[in-house]
Amino acid sequence: MRKKSKQAKHQRAELRRATEEIVEILGSLSAAYSCFNNISDPDLTEAYIYEINALRTRYDCALRRLKQAASLL
Repeated sequence: MRKKSKQAKHQRAELRRATEEIVEILGSLSAAYSCFNNISDPDLTEAYIYEINALRTRYDCALRRLKQAASLL
């Protein structure tokens, strides 16, 4: 296989992985928001705030990777 073809295949795979990661993170984020909205324990409230912030940071990183992979195609 030619070098460009291998490189394009690798880039498409990276794009697919980044997209799947974003979908997974968005699902986890939705669940965390749902739990946050339905709890009354102050300790759990704080825990969900940390979890939501961590997931938002992961989302930002995954989105940057997705944009980078898309720009290379």
